[in-house]
Formats: sequence, structure tokens, C-alpha cells
Amino acid sequence: PWPYAADTKLTWMLEILKSQNVQFKNRDNSFYCPSIKTGSCYGMNNGFMLNTSIPKKNKILLLSDSVHYMPGDYPQKPSYGGAAYKIQSRFEHPGTGTADRKRHMGGANVLFSDGSVDWLPSNLISTNPTDPLWFSP
Repeated sequence: PWPYAADTKLTWMLEILKSQNVQFKNRDNSFYCPSIKTGSCYGMNNGFMLNTSIPKKNKILLLSDSVHYMPGDYPQKPSYGGAAYKIQSRFEHPGTGTADRKRHMGGANVLFSDGSVDWLPSNLISTNPTDPLWFSP
């Protein structure tokens, strides 16, 4: 699913639950990082918002530990609600979140478009939206 579907107002997490006939209140803990108790713990790359296909042979960030910051709040006031379910490269911007580069020993857990999973240190999670990690269509 797309990170956010405007027509149904559902996030990617809710779309997955809906496709599995699972109500939100009956979901399991798979959408939540054990180190964060509330909010959206994982975000989907907003670069896929208008794309119906995901390149599967590239190391493009698909899902990551995520966080939302209001301008001027990075990194002191992380919010795991807001728009952290969809992420972009930049640290602070309204309307979406970013990879939580600080949560796990100065890095983030990442699911790549090729299906692999890895921990990336903060310095390898680019803030440049044209970096191949973020997939600029």
C-alpha cells in the first residue's frame, strides 16, 4: 500500500490490517518497536506515494524506524505520532516524519525494497532527497 491513501484516509499499516480482515483494536504488536510504547514506530518511504511498483532489486529504503519532529525540535522533542507513518529524508518538515536516526545506538532499523533488513548508522541515512536510498522517481 501507499504510505497514506487520501481517498480512504488510511495509513499503510491500516491498509495491511484491512486486507487481513483485522480490526485496528485487535492488531498485534508487529507494528510497534519494543523501545517505543505509543504512536507510529515505523514509517514508509513517502517516495512511493504515487508509485504502484517498488523496485525490488535496489537498496531503497522502504520502511524504517520513524519519528516526527516539528521545525526546531530535532532531536530534543521526538513525536512518534503525527505523520511518522510516512517518512522523507529531511530531519524537520511539516506533514511527514523521517527515519529515527537516534533510536537504536545512533542508527535505525531499515527494511529495503529488495526485502533485506539491516541497521544503518545515522551517517548512512542521507538527508538528501535525491540520494538513491530514498528513491526519487
